[in-house]
Amino acid sequence: MAKVIVTKNLEEEVNNKFGGESIQVFELIYSLEKNPKKGKPIGQVGGVVIKELKYKNFGFYFVTDGYKVKFF
Repeated sequence: MAKVIVTKNLEEEVNNKFGGESIQVFELIYSLEKNPKKGKPIGQVGGVVIKELKYKNFGFYFVTDGYKVKFF
């Protein structure tokens, strides 16, 4: 299992942008706790990988360092 960290700023932006759909967005984000290999790899520097998750026409980019996933 991985630990997913969502910044307060991102949480506010998702709630403002998606409204009622924000629940599905956060379910998608927190699904990475059970499946940390999910997402399309964009780039890698050392042991840090930048990946993308898609929700409709929106892309969510996150940084993964082993089993710690950070959304900004």
